[in-house]
Amino acid sequence: MRVHISTLSAVRSILSRPLGLRGLATLLALCIGFSASAEDQQWAGYRGPGVVGVANDSRAISDFGNLTLKVGWQTKIGSGYSGIAVADGKAVTMYADGETDVMAAFDTRDGRQLWSYPFGETYPGHDGSHDGPIATPLIADGRVFGVGPRGQFFALDVTTGKELWKHHLVEDYQAVAPFYGIGTSPILDHGTLLLQVGGEGQAIIGFDPATGKKKWSAGSDTIGYQVPVPMELDGQHQIVGAGETKLFGINTGNGEVLWEWEHGGQGGRGAHSMTPVPLGDNKIFLAHRDDSSTVVSFSQQDDAANFKETWTDRSIRNSYNVPIYHDGHIYAFSSRFLTCVDAATGESRWRSREPGDGFLIAVGGNLVVITKKGTVHLVEATPEGYHELTATTVFDNLSWTAPSFADGSIYVRSFGAIARLDFAGGGLATRVDVASRGVSDSAFDRFLAEVEAAEGDNKTAIVDKYIAAQKSFPIIEGDRLVHFVYRGQANDVAVAGDPFGARLEQTMTRVADTDLFYRSVELESDARVNYLFIEDYQEIIDPLNPRETSTTVVGPDMEMSRSGEEMAMSWLAMPKWTAPAHLDEAPASSRGTLEARELDSETLKNAPARPGAPPRDSKIGLEIYLPRGYADNEARYPVAFVHDGTTAVERGRIPNSLDNLMGKSVAPAIVVFVNIAAQGPLYDQAFVGEVVPFVDENFRTLATAKSRANIGTNFNGITALLTTLSHPDVFGAVGTQSLVLLTMFESMIHPMIEEIGDHPPTIYMDWGTYDIRNPHENWDTATGHRKLVEMLEARGVKVAGGEAHDGSGWSSWRNRTDRIFETLFPLPPS
Repeated sequence: MRVHISTLSAVRSILSRPLGLRGLATLLALCIGFSASAEDQQWAGYRGPGVVGVANDSRAISDFGNLTLKVGWQTKIGSGYSGIAVADGKAVTMYADGETDVMAAFDTRDGRQLWSYPFGETYPGHDGSHDGPIATPLIADGRVFGVGPRGQFFALDVTTGKELWKHHLVEDYQAVAPFYGIGTSPILDHGTLLLQVGGEGQAIIGFDPATGKKKWSAGSDTIGYQVPVPMELDGQHQIVGAGETKLFGINTGNGEVLWEWEHGGQGGRGAHSMTPVPLGDNKIFLAHRDDSSTVVSFSQQDDAANFKETWTDRSIRNSYNVPIYHDGHIYAFSSRFLTCVDAATGESRWRSREPGDGFLIAVGGNLVVITKKGTVHLVEATPEGYHELTATTVFDNLSWTAPSFADGSIYVRSFGAIARLDFAGGGLATRVDVASRGVSDSAFDRFLAEVEAAEGDNKTAIVDKYIAAQKSFPIIEGDRLVHFVYRGQANDVAVAGDPFGARLEQTMTRVADTDLFYRSVELESDARVNYLFIEDYQEIIDPLNPRETSTTVVGPDMEMSRSGEEMAMSWLAMPKWTAPAHLDEAPASSRGTLEARELDSETLKNAPARPGAPPRDSKIGLEIYLPRGYADNEARYPVAFVHDGTTAVERGRIPNSLDNLMGKSVAPAIVVFVNIAAQGPLYDQAFVGEVVPFVDENFRTLATAKSRANIGTNFNGITALLTTLSHPDVFGAVGTQSLVLLTMFESMIHPMIEEIGDHPPTIYMDWGTYDIRNPHENWDTATGHRKLVEMLEARGVKVAGGEAHDGSGWSSWRNRTDRIFETLFPLPPS
């Protein structure tokens, strides 16, 4: 065991002078104190001692001036989210090695791998996740326990890695794996191994750690990624566990459910992954919803548990990080911002964009934060504000795992390495620069240099003159360089939008002693993107840019929008972007007509009612576009069916585009805007079985497959593609934009592609370079499309469209309405 750094410092101080009786007694007390607390200095499992994310070591960071962090060792590993358990001189974690998921132990002295235990085929990342296990190992009594993403549950000898026992949560206990695989972590309390499993009567199961046999099971609820926590409530020790709908108090000794309470939470970053945080005095913090959190006070009377809401607030929200409690305050990530909240009131004491989104623990009155970008920061845990003591860059790849702390060192991991960090003194405290800088040798950079060299009021005068000289904002320099600029009395400004990705923003740098903030990026010379500013954590459009649009793809905090509500955005276009002429108002002489129809669907009317849902609307709304001259002749027309028709009409302005295109670059066609209040097979049955025949019966259509096409964007694009591929006898063409290529949809699409015969459908497919994506979360619309097109072309299917240097949403999609219809219904040669 490595001796604790602050203990050594104190010992050295004593030994540097004559001991005498008092000195000898002090030295003895230090040694005894260190020995007695050695067990407390371990981090044996998820969130360390007590499952609270706080190291019981108040001396860890004392006695250092100019504190720095040094990498003691770093060892390569594979991908995974699993935390690091540290005890008995070993650091144990789990990861994917490319072929299998493994648990491995590393010597805490030098990072040397001591053993590796493969326990299953690598769990592949999907739909925003990366490869590998999620759960954190637990070290106890010479054993290490692990839970794999497919339900593997096992114990190993911590010294040798030899398997002691194994079970399977899915096969033995019918556990239902959540969307990203099983990820709950084991904990040990009073000799019982505890695991949240889920199901009727087994929300939490207590196991014998020696054999893995079930001792008891308790509670009924669905389990996602929650972990139980030992607490003292009303003087009674118990395990508190959260499920999707309930909070449980359970007697560890016999599994008796002491109480249960419906917490009212929901959401992937809320109830689905909630770990309760004890605040003392019978109070519990719950990050129970994506958009808010709460503190509740527990009391028990006549065997009945009572919960009273202390506060509910949005001050902590939208994060997978589990908060920590220290000295009357809760420290957490709220979206991507580190925040301090008064535990008594929910009032935010401060928020900081630094150090960047990540995960945290507390050590000796300080926060240890690892960002997703792989930097580690030591920050004072104080309500007075963000004060960083030191920082260092550890990894060059992503990290999604909270730090661990044991024996005076920090242990961190990424998707490619595990490392030990040690505290050191005597050097210069370092910072990791997270701000943007200018682009060298640009005119804007020379302007910044001029401001920097000026003094006093001259700085403001130079800024005023420069801003007044600009013709438009953002400032575009040459064909590719963009400078986002903001002026105002703000403390914190960031820019977000298409160039940066969802759930992300980029800090704007403040020019010293001025009210000017900036961020410089490069875009393609024909790019068009949406963006906004975040001024003191509130979204605003660019005050200097009159070009305004809106989006329903993302909402506040740059989260993917589920409500469909519009959020205002600014937009910019690079010099070689051309505004689509088909979006101009069409002359009256070119306009077709839009006719509303309603179909009462027998399919929807007779469909089984959904449990707990209101009665299904059986009415199918149709808006049918008839090209100019339709009423003046007897000709028959091809038909396009546009899914989510109302939105395509209102936000896509497709009828106006058709007025400009029909007869000029697009063959005249009937276009049906479809609205069906159903999904999946029911939608398919109502659409193919009722809507298509209705249109053929009531309008002059060319009722052949090659004359029918489906069109859709986003999720509705998936509907259009699946419908076309599954009914080749009904449809012969499809046009899509920005498909949502979730694994569940790919599993349906890929087999259909393999079955495409000698007469493939006409396919148009486009997406944006700056479409919905998040590099931290392993999802990227553009990457998914490139792979899908490659697969189609391997089957001999030619795909029109391709990648546009644009973003997502109707402000992007409607720019290419002409290309869709020109591909699906080309104007015959004259």
